[in-house]
Amino acid sequence: MQSSKRISFALLSAIACFAGSVAGHAITITANSMSAASNSTAGFNGASFSGTSIPTGQLLDATAGVYFSRTQIDYTGSGNQVTLLNTFDQKRSGLPNNYSNSEGLMNFTADANTTYNLSGFFTDSDVSTAGLLYFESYLLDITSSTTLAYSIQRSEHTLNESFILGGSGGDSYDFSLGALSGSIISGHQYQWYFYTLTDAYPDADGGATATGYLKLDIGGGAPSSSSVPDSGSTIALMGVAFLGLGLIRRKLAA
Repeated sequence: MQSSKRISFALLSAIACFAGSVAGHAITITANSMSAASNSTAGFNGASFSGTSIPTGQLLDATAGVYFSRTQIDYTGSGNQVTLLNTFDQKRSGLPNNYSNSEGLMNFTADANTTYNLSGFFTDSDVSTAGLLYFESYLLDITSSTTLAYSIQRSEHTLNESFILGGSGGDSYDFSLGALSGSIISGHQYQWYFYTLTDAYPDADGGATATGYLKLDIGGGAPSSSSVPDSGSTIALMGVAFLGLGLIRRKLAA
């Protein structure tokens, strides 16, 4: 009888230790919509992803002929640290409005008080004349109606353009708000968005390739002091930016 009790106690202890070892990460992804698209002389192709698990590894491959938009998705986590990484590889032709893009919209809930850090770049290599390059991302605290970080850059005239997240490299438009590093609050809901595009716009060109990445790190210590210029905090201020963004995208569709 005593031996049976000892076995039961050992089993319960093992179960408790196992439960502790598989405890959740600092965030829970509640919704996710990712896409990659390529439109060229070889036709249109698209790929999508909606997974919410951590860890996750997935390649979105939208290839049509020799042209493509590929986004490698890597979500990793250890303890209370999570890294959400998207890596971009795009190639398009130079005919009018031939493009490659990648877009993502993720909602997540913070399960602990912790920190965030955003980083990334997007750069192109033009065959001859410059086309359009576009790089945008934002992070919102939905619960408190706060813009944590917002960065948008767009160029139409710079050969072999290169953007750094939070920078001001756009020759036709750039806007930034908030900070690339800061605090995440337990129980709050957040939204993370990005959009990358290389496009033969407004005129035909010789084609282009574009590469880059966008990363959101959750956890891992105190916030750094890396700030986006023209800092601000409210969704109301974001409305001005979204108005400008709407005009930009309407021009792209024209």
